[in-house]
Amino acid sequence: MRNRTWFTLVILLACCRAEALGRRDICWDDVCAGMTLPQVEARLGKHGFKVHGGWLSRWIQRWRPRIGGVREYEGYIETMSAIRGAKCNPIPIRRRIPCASLDLAFVRFPSGRRRLLSLNGAESVPKGHLASELITNWQAELGPPDRAEWDRRPNAADGKMQWTFWDGHWEGKYPANWLTVRLNLLEKAAVKAGTLSPPDLETSVHAQSVDASFYARWVGREAERSWRGEHAGWTKDPRTGCRLWNSYPRRGDTVRWDGRCVKGYASGYGVARWSEFGREYEIVEGEFRSGKLNGHAEVTAGTAVRFDGEFRDNRPDGPGTLVEDGETYSGDWSKGCFAHDGKRTAFFTDLDHCNNF
Repeated sequence: MRNRTWFTLVILLACCRAEALGRRDICWDDVCAGMTLPQVEARLGKHGFKVHGGWLSRWIQRWRPRIGGVREYEGYIETMSAIRGAKCNPIPIRRRIPCASLDLAFVRFPSGRRRLLSLNGAESVPKGHLASELITNWQAELGPPDRAEWDRRPNAADGKMQWTFWDGHWEGKYPANWLTVRLNLLEKAAVKAGTLSPPDLETSVHAQSVDASFYARWVGREAERSWRGEHAGWTKDPRTGCRLWNSYPRRGDTVRWDGRCVKGYASGYGVARWSEFGREYEIVEGEFRSGKLNGHAEVTAGTAVRFDGEFRDNRPDGPGTLVEDGETYSGDWSKGCFAHDGKRTAFFTDLDHCNNF
């Protein structure tokens, strides 16, 4: 097993750079949100961790009824743990022995794959390491945190024990994606207005343990899309009776088709307006054949999503450009999947059907 300097958590967290938070990747060293269970087990194994699966959780999930797709993907989450050495005491001040433990949450996809949604970890710090060194390293690798402050708080369990800590919070570009780091100090220290008092304490106080966590909502949203895709089928325009293919049915979905209808299916150039319970959420303008997009099309969903490119069998295939939440994916697409220059995404399909999720 590879010998590590310092303590593993600091080194591992240092590898999660700021640009990773700007993309869809949120990583703890080489363990990233969206990775499959075998990938996580292999990479944690390199650092001496052993993943303990929740067999009861897996058994319950396997037999959970699949009714109407997944609008609440939380119902498809499986929790597991990983430990190296001893499991860390939940109370930082009581972490007297070397410990390193993680709580992992995976989302199950229809393919049977389990992909990492969130991670919570704790590790004790060998005596002698200054808090300022650790904080400097994080800021050098991750960039300035969006929020950071010193605080002092009593133990919530009995209210008697006190500890001092530093909280750093890095927010991702996508909603509900974040990484947080909490550094617990060995000594008690005075805190005033979010800083140590006096300020020169910051260069002399020692660390005791670190708590870290990340969460990537996009992984759960991909799972929800994937489960909805299990119920893909035809949706009929109630005015004309013309059918269009619906890759991700929603409850209350309706469509309005303005174009030709051949043998009951949308054909040729036209505009499809998709609504959920009467509220329009997507406009598709382009070439259809037998109810599916085939040819050039433009897709807009509110102000956050716009696609302009070629389709085949209702999925982007060929040259195309997607602008989504301020990010641009331009180049060649294959069966709805895009991977170029370190960027990857999916459109009119889900990432679970793409290579290199």
